[in-house]
Amino acid sequence: MLFSSVAVTASLFACISAVPTQIIQRGAEIQAADALLEARAVTVTCTPTSNQSKTKNFIVDVAYAKGQVSKAAFKTGKSGDPHAYNGGDNIIWGVKECDVKKAPLWEYPVFWQGTKGKSGQLEWEKDVKTDKQKMKTPIRVVYVNQNGGAKYCGIMTHSEVTADFQGQKFFQHCT
Repeated sequence: MLFSSVAVTASLFACISAVPTQIIQRGAEIQAADALLEARAVTVTCTPTSNQSKTKNFIVDVAYAKGQVSKAAFKTGKSGDPHAYNGGDNIIWGVKECDVKKAPLWEYPVFWQGTKGKSGQLEWEKDVKTDKQKMKTPIRVVYVNQNGGAKYCGIMTHSEVTADFQGQKFFQHCT
């Protein structure tokens, strides 16, 4: 009888001592899965620090933003966009080529879901002067010039947004 209670106690101790290791391992697996999901996110949310507009959270479709990168490329239009982004806001993009010091980053204005254009989502018109655009946007898609090709880095917003969607101050990463 004594032997069986020792065996039961030993079994319980083995199970209990294994639990913290399993929890730590499971936590690491969840963090890795979260990072993978974020990398494949369908949308990102931009929440400026100060926002006077009616739209408090700007949800941006990542596929749409990547499409805008293809249209914008590296030639500045009459709007002044796209143009170089010098990365002075210290945003970490999580993309190796984009996080290199002095990476040749570019920015281009994009709109959030719910803004309507001629064929669906409203688009920034590269060859229309900024003051003639259909509306303002505080949001930018950022990409890097990688040997003449564009690679998506992420989306950012101005930290302050006026009632008419004019962006002001520094940029912050949308997640």
